[in-house]
Amino acid sequence: MPRRDAEPMSADVLRELEAIDAVLRGDPVDPEWAETAELALLMRQQRPRRRAEFAAELDERAASGFRRRRARSARAGARRPRDKRLDRALAFAAATLAVIVGVGAAVSGLSSEKSTSGGAASSLKSSPHPPRGARAAARRAPPRPLPP
Repeated sequence: MPRRDAEPMSADVLRELEAIDAVLRGDPVDPEWAETAELALLMRQQRPRRRAEFAAELDERAASGFRRRRARSARAGARRPRDKRLDRALAFAAATLAVIVGVGAAVSGLSSEKSTSGGAASSLKSSPHPPRGARAAARRAPPRPLPP
């Protein structure tokens, strides 16, 4: 497995790792690395042992190419877990539909208001205050000359 950092291992580290590998294989080790070799052997003795049933099951699954096991009951196989990507896509579709319906309702409401009230001109006449845009336009417009 490649190392993530760019620093190469020192020669001492490499020799120590080689000594550990050698003692675990059962090969003789240089006396300089005797303590490291002893520590590696002690660690190997303390590792947890796997059960024989588990080892046999793992060997059987490896021989079959790690195929999925059949469901133990029809009910267990009937329901598959949903894909999170599908859930996200459905949520996005629902949100998009809600926006489309909302915009459609707003536009429909505006168009029906215009047709029933006589349009924007009649709403300006009936309102006691001119719209904000009209006030601002009136302030910026040059004064009109008085008729003769």
